[in-house]
Amino acid sequence: MAAAKSELKDAAVQHAGSISALRTELDLVSQRAEAVASQQQATVNDLAAARTSLQEALRRAERAEAEAEVTRRLVDGLQRTPAARGAQCAKG
Repeated sequence: MAAAKSELKDAAVQHAGSISALRTELDLVSQRAEAVASQQQATVNDLAAARTSLQEALRRAERAEAEAEVTRRLVDGLQRTPAARGAQCAKG
């Protein structure tokens, strides 16, 4: 009977040690998961900021392209206008 009690006590101690080790491992895994989730959220935030920045850059580029086109048209119009005026002056 004493031997059985001793074996049960030893088994209980082993189980308690195993449970403690599993709890420690679970805590470490939980901390790692929190760190990964935090890194993931930081990455999501960085990507959102990069997307916003790229969208703004695209809008500026499109605006600059439109302004350049307007400028080209104005320059083309101005280049044609003096020639037409000069021809009229020569006739007069």
